[in-house]
Amino acid sequence: MDVTLLALGRPSERLLSTRIVVTRYPARDGEQRLLGLVAERVTDTVERDPADFAPFGLEPGTPSYLGPVTSDGTEIIQWVKAEALLSEEIRTALLRQAVMGV
Repeated sequence: MDVTLLALGRPSERLLSTRIVVTRYPARDGEQRLLGLVAERVTDTVERDPADFAPFGLEPGTPSYLGPVTSDGTEIIQWVKAEALLSEEIRTALLRQAVMGV
């Protein structure tokens, strides 16, 4: 899943900082599946306590996958809710393929 395409309407650029991030995605059967996300300008990974994040003022039309934010002193870090990234149609197709071993 190309996060840049989802967020900005264009595919991720081929940059040295474009990465595939693998995350756990909840399936309907209660299991978790691995989901690969393509994201641009990924230069670091961090682990933060969920309590560090605070809600931000959501405006109408803000995508549901954008979660609370925190700061590391120089940059804003936003929590992306993986479970809200996929439409129902894409989720069904991907999870069906995972079960079938495609």
